Amino acid sequence: MDLLRIMTAGSVDDGKSTLIGRLFLEYGQIHDDNLESIAHNGLNLAYFTDGLKEEREKGITIDVAYKYLETPTRKFIIADCPGHKEFTRNMVTGATTSDLVLILVDAERGITEQTWRHTAIVSWLGKNAVYLLNKMDIVGYQESVYHQFSKKLTQFPIIPISALHGENVLNSSEKMLWYEGECLNKYIHDYRPKVDQDSQIIFPIQNAIQNDALGTLEKGTLFTGQRLKNFQGVELRIQ
Repeated sequence: MDLLRIMTAGSVDDGKSTLIGRLFLEYGQIHDDNLESIAHNGLNLAYFTDGLKEEREKGITIDVAYKYLETPTRKFIIADCPGHKEFTRNMVTGATTSDLVLILVDAERGITEQTWRHTAIVSWLGKNAVYLLNKMDIVGYQESVYHQFSKKLTQFPIIPISALHGENVLNSSEKMLWYEGECLNKYIHDYRPKVDQDSQIIFPIQNAIQNDALGTLEKGTLFTGQRLKNFQGVELRIQ
């Protein structure tokens, strides 16, 4: 049984944590004590990954939360990453070790700056992704809404879902019969990571003090004296 590393991305409140909670609930992999916790004041699936007290109080994801999910045919490690702009560095860290990135988009609010930022980061890292047009329940599961987004989000495939209600998550939705593509569950089970044999260097920088940068080399080889430029055009020299 092979392993697939998945990461959720997108803007704040696009439903990333709720989606992960929904997947674990549908597969019956939320323990009774966790289920009791997320059921407090209603079934809040986002609480399943937002474990920090500060995250629950603010209703946002701050740190990267990793969850292990095993289905009858595949194993997954799912990274729930923060959506706020100030936590973009955490998102990059999660993306470097992922095979597939799920970029969530709020069907009611629309495409945000973070949607494009995360799309650019995923492309820069050489990762593959799929857009999840979430909260389709709020817009009445309208086909026209899906097509409006499809004209703008062209870089990766797009799947319309409702993470809150589980539509098009585990099984194809009867409320979106106009959609002829795969549901999310089938997509992630059928997906096979591409073999990347290029010479790209991936070196996420965690901290920088003057001319010194601290990070972990995720991909490629570095040599003493080698000069690099990051995606912002800043030159770095390996010492």
